[in-house]
Amino acid sequence: MKKLLTVVLVVVLGAYLWYSRALSPVDALSTKRQIVKIERGLSVAKIADHLVEERLIRSSLAFQVYVRFHGLSTGLQAGSFALKPSLSGAEIAEALHKGFSEEAIITIPEGYTVQDIDALL
Repeated sequence: MKKLLTVVLVVVLGAYLWYSRALSPVDALSTKRQIVKIERGLSVAKIADHLVEERLIRSSLAFQVYVRFHGLSTGLQAGSFALKPSLSGAEIAEALHKGFSEEAIITIPEGYTVQDIDALL
């Protein structure tokens, strides 16, 4: 009985350590942004595989488990996303769920009219 309990504890601890490591950032010090395009209608598995190919997450399986466990599987959005390898798998899942897409900084010079702003955009 003690042996079985020890085996179960070791397996659970190993799974927890793997899961924590698999969701950690690929490159915690990276500041570069990668544009990732998520096509409409892709499954969670296909999205996870694409993120692994882009080297944004470590494990497709861990990402899928996180997304399904947190109820995000039906809410991942399509589009282009600016993501960093310094984001964890959980942060990337939240970004895809909330729809944080490409961002741009726009400076509107003082005195521009609505027509000027429209032309600028």
